[in-house]
Amino acid sequence: MDFGEIRMKIDSWDKKKFGFFYLVFFVILTLCLIIGGLGPDRYKQQVFGYTLKSNQTRFVVEVVDLNRLNQFLFVDSHFSNDNKMGFTQNVEFKAWLWGTNDLKNATYSPNFEEDTTVGISSQNGDGDDDGGTTDGWDLLEYSKHKREVKCEASENCTAHTMLFVPYIHHKNYVLGFEFNNTSESKYSKIYIDIYFVNKSMTYFELIFRYFFVILSIGWICYITNKTHGISFRTFSLEQKWSYILLYFLLLFNNPIWPTILISDHSIVQVFDGIFVVTFIIALFAFWISIIDGLRFERSERKIFKFYLPKLIPLLVLWITFFVIFIYSRIHEYDDPQFETINDIPGFLASKILFWIFIVFYVLYLLYSIIRAFIEVKEKPKFKKRFYFFFSLFFISFVMLLVVFIGNFIPNLSNTSMEFLSYFTIFNIYLILLSYAYLPSSKTIDELQNPHEKLGDEEEDISNDSSNVEMSEKKFSDSENSQSHSQSKSQSQSRSRSQSEIENISNSD
Repeated sequence: MDFGEIRMKIDSWDKKKFGFFYLVFFVILTLCLIIGGLGPDRYKQQVFGYTLKSNQTRFVVEVVDLNRLNQFLFVDSHFSNDNKMGFTQNVEFKAWLWGTNDLKNATYSPNFEEDTTVGISSQNGDGDDDGGTTDGWDLLEYSKHKREVKCEASENCTAHTMLFVPYIHHKNYVLGFEFNNTSESKYSKIYIDIYFVNKSMTYFELIFRYFFVILSIGWICYITNKTHGISFRTFSLEQKWSYILLYFLLLFNNPIWPTILISDHSIVQVFDGIFVVTFIIALFAFWISIIDGLRFERSERKIFKFYLPKLIPLLVLWITFFVIFIYSRIHEYDDPQFETINDIPGFLASKILFWIFIVFYVLYLLYSIIRAFIEVKEKPKFKKRFYFFFSLFFISFVMLLVVFIGNFIPNLSNTSMEFLSYFTIFNIYLILLSYAYLPSSKTIDELQNPHEKLGDEEEDISNDSSNVEMSEKKFSDSENSQSHSQSKSQSQSRSRSQSEIENISNSD
């Protein structure tokens, strides 16, 4: 693994800086969880209970004062079991949906006709009254399905979808239901649950979605500016993945999400689902590539040997999600009683394939983690980076697991905490991770200005050579002065000797 090519910020961090890093992570996450807990409820729910009688199998429910901010309308139903023993029975569900924008001038009398024609209000005088409309009300949907109702040895039986309206076209709705092949001896009551998104939650979601969109775009610009001029090939494996994932994070935040509120086309919601699934698959690939990459050098991480065995199962999983999501979204627009579990061919096989993949992925991830902990001991300079990556991965994974389990707790699943916690964990995790993997300031200067560094080195070399020349010159000058002084002293000594000889001869 290429831990040593570029010196990163975490290479110079001590325990205090690591502690401050984790403190920032937990403080931001805790703050967002508190905001999510204090935020608005995610759904508005209306529950209607009716006693089943032999002469009454049709029921009418009215839902008023809706708009596009409520996003969708979802209705399910479940029976109450009077028997102590469990049983299974096929029940035919029929559903009608009428809508109007002018509740004051609309007079309603239920007309349960098995007509799928979407009629025009007869009060407007520009359409035919085909039995599917009433005064001021438009018949929007009619659907019927036979469902298998399973009642265990408990009070409530399995719930089934009665209606799903993916886009709110009208302010007011009337829902009609009919249940055939029911028995008083088996069922005592029928409960109809109506859900739609809280308007305050839509505003809350819009604000924080765009906050994270702006944050991710700003951070991508910051990272791009800091690493400008540095070759992508020189980055380590963690740096490459963390920087690429920032673009997948932008998809996850979904800048085009508000179009869901203004467009009733299924493609808008399809894009939202594709963005989320693509980000999750990319995150899975990131985790397994980083942890498993420790055991391989760069030359050993070939596409076919290293990446392909990891990417093929992930690609199969992505295609499975893609097909199921596309199929269900399109049919939800065509059939208001569409149920993914019952109406998608091969859904059970896809579900089994999904869990097989998850088990395989977790087992291979655990194997790679154990091998990494063993082999990192032989590479002490890589310990800091690996322990940092693993600790942040473990914390984020556990938190996501806690949030996922919390979705099954009714009081928690209806709060905005779920939405905000998911977005906070993913955004803060990748932003802080990419910051820690940034090259150090000194490394950035050296990589962005290699010519200046080379010029400095050449200048140092020229300075050294000039210093050597000056030293040599000084040495030669000193030698010349020494030889000159020696010759001068020799001449002086010869002159003294001659004078002495002359004095001796004169004395003689």
